[in-house]
Parts: sequence; C-alpha cells; structure tokens
Amino acid sequence: MNKPLFSLLLGAFALGSAEFGTVGLIPSLSHQLHRSSDELGWLVAIYAIGVTIGAPLLTRLLQRYDARLTLAVSMALAGVLTVLASASEHFGLLLIARLLLGANHGLFFSLAMPLAGKLSPRSTIEGMSQVVSGLTIAIVLSIPIMGFVSDHYHWQATFWLLGASYFVAAAAMWRWIPARAGKREVDAQPVGFVEVISNPRVLSALMKIVLLFGGYFIAYTYLPKLIIDSLGYSQDTANLLLLLFGIGVVLGNHVGGIAAARFGVSRTIGFNYALIAALFLAIYFLIGLPSAAYAGILVLGLFAMSATPSLGHYGIEVSRRLIPGSAEIASSLTVSGYNIGIALGSLIGGVVLRQVGLNQILVVAAFVIGLGLVVNFLEHRADRRLDMAI
Repeated sequence: MNKPLFSLLLGAFALGSAEFGTVGLIPSLSHQLHRSSDELGWLVAIYAIGVTIGAPLLTRLLQRYDARLTLAVSMALAGVLTVLASASEHFGLLLIARLLLGANHGLFFSLAMPLAGKLSPRSTIEGMSQVVSGLTIAIVLSIPIMGFVSDHYHWQATFWLLGASYFVAAAAMWRWIPARAGKREVDAQPVGFVEVISNPRVLSALMKIVLLFGGYFIAYTYLPKLIIDSLGYSQDTANLLLLLFGIGVVLGNHVGGIAAARFGVSRTIGFNYALIAALFLAIYFLIGLPSAAYAGILVLGLFAMSATPSLGHYGIEVSRRLIPGSAEIASSLTVSGYNIGIALGSLIGGVVLRQVGLNQILVVAAFVIGLGLVVNFLEHRADRRLDMAI
C-alpha cells in the first residue's frame, strides 16, 4: 500500500462525505431543526459555492507554502470547524460552516491532485485516480451511513464522525507524505489566476469538464425519481440500484485511470463521453422495458465518473505546458469546473423536469455530453497540430 497516496485518499473520503453525505441528513435535519427540505438544500448548494470560490482563491493565496503542511493544517482546521458547528443548532451558523468547509474542499483537491501525480510510482494519472477514488467511495457510503446515524442518534453525531475523520486524515498526511514531496513549484513571480483562466486552451479544457458533469448531473440529480416514477420500482429497489450504481462508480474510476495511462487521456475522455451519451439515450428508449433500463443504469455506473481523473490531468497538463508554474492554479480551476457543472446540471435538469417531462432529462443530458465530445475532438486535433498530444 502506498501510504502517502492512502493519506490523500482518506482526506478525499472525509471531504466527499461532508459534501455528499449531507443529502442523507436532510430528512432528520428537517425534523430536528424544523426546516423545510428546500431550505436545507442550501446546505448542499452553499458547500458547492464554497468549493467553486475557495479552490482558486485559497490556492493562489497559499501558493508559496509547503503542500504537506498546508494540507495537514487545513484538514485539522476543518475538523475543529466541524466539531464547533455541531455545537450549534442555528441554521445561519451551519451555512457559514458549510461555506468555509467547501472552500477547504477546493483547496484540498487543488493541492492533492498534482501531489498525487508526484507520489504515484507508476503514472501521474493513476495517482490522481487514487485521490478521486476516495471521493467516489464517499459517494457510495456517506449518504446511507450519515442518514442511519442521524436517524438513530442525532445529526450532531454525524458531525463528530466527520470531525474525527478530518483529524485522522491530517495526522496521516503529516506522518506519511514525505517532506520533499510537499515542496511546490513556484516561480520568482507567482502565476496569476487571470493569466491562467484567460488562456483559450485552458478555458476549453474547463469547458469539457463543465459539459460532462453538467450533462451527467442533469440526469443523475433526478435518477431516483426516474427509477421510481418511470420504471415503476419501489423505494427499496431504487436504493439498492443506487448502491450498486455507486459501487460501479468506484470500480469505473479505477479502470478509467488505468485506461488513460495505457491509451492516452484524450482518447479515454472521448470514449467515455460517447459511451455515456449513448447509455443515456439507450435508457430513454428502454423506459418501456424496466428490466433492460435497470441494467442500462447499472452499466452507466461503471462509466459515470471514469473520465474524472483524465479530465483533471488534461486541464492541469495543458496549463502546465503553456504556462509554466501554473499546475496548482489549473488544478483549482478544474475543481471549480466540476462544481459549476454539478450546479448547472441540477438547475437545467429541474427546468427540463418542470417544462418538458421526467424522461426527457435523459435526452438533454445526452445532448450536453455530446457537445463535450465535440469539444474534446477539436482539442485533440489542436493538440496533434501543436505536437503536444496528451
């Protein structure tokens, strides 16, 4: 076991549990805090806003500091903040805590992704996939675990568990990540955010991320409703399918990292886009055959996030080659891109649901991901012309 990479996986799992596990708390929080589900949805939204803003801002402000020290201290502070938040039942304070935790999430992934690439003995992309696997495992486990704990004990107990996981991750990073690996590339004049974000190639790389995650979350946000209302399955069956779907996401992330190392990042991304778009369309046309659509959703889980390491690596590598010393700023922008896609996808999916219908979200999702496939094709051609194929 690669202990330095495992410590980053622990951090990703803790942060992923904080981001996605909150969904499992909403029913008990609604009862215990006397708030509506719509109001509690802000606990999820404000976290994503914190990630989007905090990733580039904190990465730029802390650019000169050692990555190992920054990661360990930020995780420990997140633990303290989480424990303090559990002592309050004031909704406004919880929102502030979630905003700050989201900013910390953005900082972590901005530093952890490039660092994982350096720590991996085999390839940069496989190191990054190890970090992303912590996030995908959290997607599978955090919602049912945090929901169970809050139902049987209290929502505050879930915050204590999260706080403990932050402290464990902080200690593991400080103990296992070599000091030399934490040294960061910094030029005499640190690279600015505007210089990176204004580069057309970096922008197109971010567009690919937003289109994939936006298209994916157009459908994924309402997948439980589709399973129950359109396919006619029970809530228990839907929960089982989502659990199996999540396990597929974990496996697919690992396979995606291996595929990118073997076949190339751009090819892996293009194949993933085409397959996900095709699966969404297949599920749409199989709605009248629930068992076949059910199987299609299971297959979708294997490929749903398998391009995530490749997308992150591509954005960082393009920026690094064109703007030396910009890897961490680019990493922070990719983290923001994921969350912008998630937010926009959920919003667009809601509009489609209200204006057109539930089943049509699958078609719109496929169309948006198809746009990402076009962008990837154009970028791949540009890379070959410039002799910088990734």
